[in-house]
Amino acid sequence: MTQDLGITYQDLANAQAIQLVGLASSCILFIPLTKKYGRRSTYVFSTALVAASSWWTAYMTTKVELYLTSLLYGLAASTTDTSIEMSINDLFFVHQRATANGIYAVAVMGGSFLTPMIAGVQAEAQGWRVSYMTLASFMTAIHVIFIFFFEENKWIPTIEGTQASTDTTNGKIDLEAAPSATPSTWQRYRHAMRFLTQTDESLLKLAIAPVYTCFMPHVVFGWLQLASGVCWLVVLSSVLTIVFAAPPYNFNPAQVGYMYTGPTIGTILSFFYGGPLTDWAIVRLSRRSGGVFEAEMRLYPLILPAIVSTGGLIMFGATADRVRT
Repeated sequence: MTQDLGITYQDLANAQAIQLVGLASSCILFIPLTKKYGRRSTYVFSTALVAASSWWTAYMTTKVELYLTSLLYGLAASTTDTSIEMSINDLFFVHQRATANGIYAVAVMGGSFLTPMIAGVQAEAQGWRVSYMTLASFMTAIHVIFIFFFEENKWIPTIEGTQASTDTTNGKIDLEAAPSATPSTWQRYRHAMRFLTQTDESLLKLAIAPVYTCFMPHVVFGWLQLASGVCWLVVLSSVLTIVFAAPPYNFNPAQVGYMYTGPTIGTILSFFYGGPLTDWAIVRLSRRSGGVFEAEMRLYPLILPAIVSTGGLIMFGATADRVRT
């Protein structure tokens, strides 16, 4: 890619940074809209944007296009880190969400680590443009699947109920009969596939609500832990192609892709620790506290991953530093 587009590795690092700008800024826009108007519209739009960006990247010829497509990737990818967790919150009970999020994390990290391995081998054999064409084809197919088969899963809680009225005049009770006709299959399908599911929340309040959570200690600890993991992923993605393609390693694109084998194995192992084991732990902790669940209970198992991740970062840094010796 560097030779074909006439760019440097620094330009690739800049493109990665621009992608992160889009990733961070789009959450401010998309998440309030997702909470108010439903999940389906966000998923359909984001998959369309990723597919379009992938096709554009496959045929780009300038550095400016590299920056623009990276920005679009970031804008679309914000739903990966936000809307999916919202859907999990809608569909699963509290004691099931760690397992559900674990499966989601394995899927995301598996895609993040396995895709470069496959793309590296393909780029080495057929060229980098073919890799993006393959990605674009898959994303286009996924977009079509979302359009026709992904149902709206926004949960709208019922706060107030109404009681059927009765008329006891002259000792007679008249009940309003429920309609006997059931919706047709097509009507149920149209309802499940509705593009917008609007509720009465204020967009302004939804946009500023995260600001209040920044003052909660357990939230601060949680996003620091998550931010550290994301930073590690960004550093890994940015440094691998720069460091290990240089002496003394001199890896080709396929070999650089193989470097993601370790993170892939670690992600699979972490699923069992952070998923089913964490759900089991919060049930036990809730019983000890009289049946009351507190959000902080999910933070106790994070101590071990914090220590292990620190050791992994030190080992990676020591290995990468050999390039300069």
